[in-house]
Amino acid sequence: MNIEWDDSNLIGIEEIDGHHKKLIEMINKSYSLILKENIQIELSQLLDELIEFARYHFASEEKLMRQYRYHNLDKHMIEYFNFRNKLLKYKKNLIDGKEYVSIDIFDFIMHWLIDHEFKMDSEMGRFICTMQRI
Repeated sequence: MNIEWDDSNLIGIEEIDGHHKKLIEMINKSYSLILKENIQIELSQLLDELIEFARYHFASEEKLMRQYRYHNLDKHMIEYFNFRNKLLKYKKNLIDGKEYVSIDIFDFIMHWLIDHEFKMDSEMGRFICTMQRI
């Protein structure tokens, strides 16, 4: 099962849309790991990639939201904090040798994509695009 990018998911901010496409690539990578065994190293690398992605993506969005005085900045920051902490918890558990099922990570980032990226970021995108036209 691969997720295909669909232009209906565009939020109208090229940089952020590019980030979302990258997240879909990582979701697809996490799904491919479900089908494998002995994946600790690959799972660890994927988590490192997701943690770095989150840092960069959230910093980019925060900069835009501050620049345009977006009214839901605080809500986004809480979401970002929770997302990053969940990834760090997955990483710590993996390092500690706890048994991991890659489907847990796939499910987590898949829901993040649907619940945050395509809902909250769409709203933010509309707001910022409107402000850019003023």
